[in-house]
Amino acid sequence: MMRGMLLLDPASRGTGIGSEVLGSLLRLWRARGFACVRVGVAAGCERALGFWRSRGFAESERVERARTAGGEIVVLTREL
Repeated sequence: MMRGMLLLDPASRGTGIGSEVLGSLLRLWRARGFACVRVGVAAGCERALGFWRSRGFAESERVERARTAGGEIVVLTREL
C-alpha cells in the first residue's frame, strides 16, 4: 500500500503535467506488481473527478470524510 497526493498549482492545470506524472506512476506501479490503484476525490470536485475518469478510473465507492473535514469522498479504482 502506498499513500500520497497529486496536487498541481492551479496555473499548471491543463498543461499535461498531471497526465505525465500519472503515466509515470502507473508504469512504475505496474512494474512493481501492483494490481490496482485507488484514489479519493472530494465529491464536489468535478474537474478532478473528470481527470481521473478520463484516465480509466471508475467510481468504486463513496465514503464520509472525518468529522473535522466534512463532506464525501468518491473513491475511484483502476486495474493495472
